[in-house]
Amino acid sequence: MEQPLLCLCFGRSIFVVTDAHQAYSIDKWRLGLDGTVPRWNLYLFRFQFLIIYFYGGLSKLQNKDWIENLSGYSLVENSFVLKNWKIEHHIIYPLSMLITWGGLCFDLLIGWFLLWRKTLWIAFVFVVGFNMTDALFLRIGTFPYTMLLSFILFIPPFEFATFMTKRLGKKGLGEQRE
Repeated sequence: MEQPLLCLCFGRSIFVVTDAHQAYSIDKWRLGLDGTVPRWNLYLFRFQFLIIYFYGGLSKLQNKDWIENLSGYSLVENSFVLKNWKIEHHIIYPLSMLITWGGLCFDLLIGWFLLWRKTLWIAFVFVVGFNMTDALFLRIGTFPYTMLLSFILFIPPFEFATFMTKRLGKKGLGEQRE
């Protein structure tokens, strides 16, 4: 089985053991569920995405080509996005270093920034930038978009509930219980 498909199946299988359907779902309205989701459910989903980012950083640390900037240089030099732009040759190396070390630091540190409320929205800017860069340069299918959408898991539940209540009315309000 392909790795992205395997990750997608694993991600969906977590729904079997959680009560995530209690809020913001058709079941909530159809079955009259109370709209509360245990906090551990949210932590389980967050943990899944933090593992993906951190493991990406660890794999980059173990990749000799990545550490020596060969992967980043090749990525920039052979990029279909940059082929049509007239980029000066002296800019390719610094850009490749930014991609190499920026990607490594992002993968290893973004989890901490997502979990700390004070840096959450700064992390959002980096999540968008990193994943859109991945989408443009790497052509890796739906993965960057899935990671972008996963940001919603890190928004504090009360802020998200307030936002959804304004959009959906009282019916959309989902709460959390301990």
